[in-house]
Amino acid sequence: MITTIQCIPTYPAIVLCRRRSFMYLLSCALILPLTILSTLADSAAAKKNYDDASHVFERLNSPERTRAIEEAAQRELAAEEARAEQKKQPDSADAVSSTGETATAAPPAATRTNAAPETNNEPVTPTPPVVTAAASDMEILKELSVVIEQWRKTWEEGDLEGYLAAYAPSAMQPPRKGLEAIKRYKQKLWLRNAPAEVSLSDIEISRRGETVKAVMHQTYKDALGGGDKGVKILVFKKIGETWRIVEETWKPAP
Repeated sequence: MITTIQCIPTYPAIVLCRRRSFMYLLSCALILPLTILSTLADSAAAKKNYDDASHVFERLNSPERTRAIEEAAQRELAAEEARAEQKKQPDSADAVSSTGETATAAPPAATRTNAAPETNNEPVTPTPPVVTAAASDMEILKELSVVIEQWRKTWEEGDLEGYLAAYAPSAMQPPRKGLEAIKRYKQKLWLRNAPAEVSLSDIEISRRGETVKAVMHQTYKDALGGGDKGVKILVFKKIGETWRIVEETWKPAP
């Protein structure tokens, strides 16, 4: 005879199984919302980061910022050009005067000389510069041609009194102001380095009220072999019956 034994779970086992099922369901109920909340938070943070990055990109590429960058670059370029132009200027008033003379250092006493370089024995007659002007100013042109040639000749010969006679008492030869300041500078310069040759060309004059401006190309050579080329501008004013230089400026050739 076969006996069938039926296993009936005990009460504690049933309770334990139910407790485990309840804990599992409770865990799922708690973890699932937390997971959803975490996912939503990550999505919100990612969207915020994307919006911030987009905003920064838009600011960096905005027309206002582009214009500001271009203006800053233009200002920097202008400042650089100004610094480069300033470096071209002489370091002192005696380096290159407004007349175009270079203040070369004096040679040793044994070799110092005010004489012009040796040339052949044949006299050299300078060619008067060509002066152009309007037909209505022909009379002024004739008068100024004589005055300019006399000024050039006395300068080339180192004739200080004759040279100064071409200037008005209040003449400006930047940075020097007044005839006495010009005289002191020329005396000091010519003692250590006398002029040897002064040539003028392409003189053009224009009248402005009581003054006449003469623009010309100038080439200067001194007794020590130095020299310079550039544009000379003389402003004349008639004082009494004579045209006098009231302002002189010099721009060296590049």
